Amino acid sequence: MSNKEREKLEQEPAEFQIDEVFHVDHSVIVGGLLTKGVIMQGATLLLGPMDNCTFVPVTVGSIHRNKVPCRVVCAGQSASLSIKGQDLSLRKGMKLMSIEARPRACFYFQVRTQVLHHSTSICRGFQATVHIGNVQQTAVVEGILGSRGLHTNDRGSVIFRFLRQPEVVQNGARLLFRQGMTKGIGQVIQVFEEEPDNVNLYNGYEKLGS
Repeated sequence: MSNKEREKLEQEPAEFQIDEVFHVDHSVIVGGLLTKGVIMQGATLLLGPMDNCTFVPVTVGSIHRNKVPCRVVCAGQSASLSIKGQDLSLRKGMKLMSIEARPRACFYFQVRTQVLHHSTSICRGFQATVHIGNVQQTAVVEGILGSRGLHTNDRGSVIFRFLRQPEVVQNGARLLFRQGMTKGIGQVIQVFEEEPDNVNLYNGYEKLGS
């Protein structure tokens, strides 16, 4: 990544992908990569998505890079962050995001895809493990636009649905899906965002981040 590209990413709202979760001496530590923005010690961020599509405010305590304490982490850097909040339910694949990003989660998303290998035909109801960035979850094919099925080397537009919990997915994200010997690649072209259970999700959060 060039310095110019990094500087551009640092100007965007923070997005930290959680790849690891640790519990140390009653503290919650998350490890991962900051893909956008800048995070400073003491910052208030949104953690999620939860199973009900909401995001909860947390405070960043300490920051470590390469096991060395620091006060700030920038886009493109990996780090471990201690976070504080109430009733935190953590898992790999979650995000820490700036309040100004006003994040939304989804179950359904549309992909322009190419089937690299499949022994028969991929049809509605087919399930596979989907990889989008640090998100890894089983999803089911809910529909294939303009076709009843896709075979090896076919291209098509597919609507997937996550089976377990919602995720943060962005338009343009690259995707890999696989199940046994079946493998396909693609790009997200539409995200069907869910309304959180708490429709006043962001009311007052801006004040926390100011």
